[in-house]
Amino acid sequence: ALLFIMLGAFKRGPQVNNGEDLYREYCKSCHQRSGKGFLRVYPPLTDPEWIARDERIVGNILNGIKGEIVVEGKEYDGEMPSFYYLSDNQIAQIVNYVRTEIAGTGTSIDSVHVARLRSELLRDSLKILTK
Repeated sequence: ALLFIMLGAFKRGPQVNNGEDLYREYCKSCHQRSGKGFLRVYPPLTDPEWIARDERIVGNILNGIKGEIVVEGKEYDGEMPSFYYLSDNQIAQIVNYVRTEIAGTGTSIDSVHVARLRSELLRDSLKILTK
């Protein structure tokens, strides 16, 4: 995960910056157009516990998710890849789209906040490696 976070500071995804287009390109195939997920493999993107906290949603986008998780009281066991290579602006656009258009709740974030969170995740990963 550390390598992915570090590389994210240098590599950038395509220059699409519209939240809906980015969601369609990177998220829709698993979470579906509606954001309701798929069976017990890919969870819905409507649970405030998973989308409201900036650290959690940005961390999940940057690092991906492996293993079983519980969302809205249901267990899911799919795997979400890391999207470390997306720019801070692209991640902010995806988060804002999910929160406003899919979940209908939550506050918006900007690329400066995503950059700070990316830096904090990198710092925390380095602490774990140096213990």
